[in-house]
Amino acid sequence: KHMANSAAILDLPYTYLDIVRPGITIYGLFPLPLAKRTIKLKPVAKFKTKIIFIKKVDGGESIGYGRAYTTTKETTVATLPVGYADGYPRLLSDRGKVLVRGRRAPIIGRICMDLCMIDVTSIPGVQVGEEVVLWGRQEGKNISVEEIAKKTGTINYEIICMVDKPRVSKVFIKKGKPFKVKSLIEDVVPD
Repeated sequence: KHMANSAAILDLPYTYLDIVRPGITIYGLFPLPLAKRTIKLKPVAKFKTKIIFIKKVDGGESIGYGRAYTTTKETTVATLPVGYADGYPRLLSDRGKVLVRGRRAPIIGRICMDLCMIDVTSIPGVQVGEEVVLWGRQEGKNISVEEIAKKTGTINYEIICMVDKPRVSKVFIKKGKPFKVKSLIEDVVPD
C-alpha cells in the first residue's frame, strides 16, 4: 500500500504505509513552494545544449519569426538547436535567460519549434560549440527549474516533464562520468 507522494514524504509521515512515491524529490526539487524543508535537496538535472551558429547583426535587424524582436545596436546573436518541440517553453520568448560561461544571456525573439536565439554581445569571444545551460548549474551560477516555472506561470513538475521528449538525449552521470545515454535512437552505454 502507498499514499505518500513527494509532499507527503516531507510533511505527512503517517501516510508512508508500505512504500512511498518520491516523484519530484528524485530530481532534488521540492514539490511545493510552501513544502516543509525537513530534508536538504540538491537539484540533480541540467538541460543544456551547444551553440550551432553565431552572427553579428546591425541595429534595426529583426530576429526570429514574426519579426518579434528588433536589435537596437550591433548585436552578437547565437543560435541554439533547441525549441518548444524539445520541451523548452515558448513562453520564455524575449523573457528567459540562459547561461553561457556562467553568465546570463537573454533569449531574443520567439522560441521556435527547433531553435532559439540568444544575445551574447556581453560575452566576448563566444564560439560555436560552447555549452549553453537552459536550466541548471554552470560555473557556480544557476537558473533553477523554479525560476523557469515562475516565468512561464506553471510548476516545476511541468518543466521537468516537458523535456521528456524522444528528441532530447538524456545522459546519466555516475561518479562524475556518463554511464548511460538515452537518445532518440537507442540506449547507449559509453565505453
